[in-house]
Amino acid sequence: MGVYPDNHIYLNNVTDATIGPGSSINLWNYFTGVKMGINAINSDLEVQLSEFDNLVDYSVSPSHKGIGIKAQNNTTTPRSIDVDSRFRNLHRGIQTTGNFDVDVHDHNSNDTSAILMI
Repeated sequence: MGVYPDNHIYLNNVTDATIGPGSSINLWNYFTGVKMGINAINSDLEVQLSEFDNLVDYSVSPSHKGIGIKAQNNTTTPRSIDVDSRFRNLHRGIQTTGNFDVDVHDHNSNDTSAILMI
């Protein structure tokens, strides 16, 4: 059996990253099958038109549902996360640790109980 990666996208000390079309084009990004869709450390992030579905942490047995966006800020400078995406069948949609300004809109989630953990 192969090794599953921890995340689809890893950001470390990135300013103003945009994931998604960034314009009026209606093309979706799909994140599935790994522990985290996006892992952002000390980074500013905008996520548009992305769907996080069935993310799974296979590093434990039995496997657990994963996290759509995990963000950590180890600095005193506030970071921003702006999300317009869908979250389905996850442990958490967005999990943050540290100083963040978070704006979540139009998430269209099937499970709103686990969208955001700060």
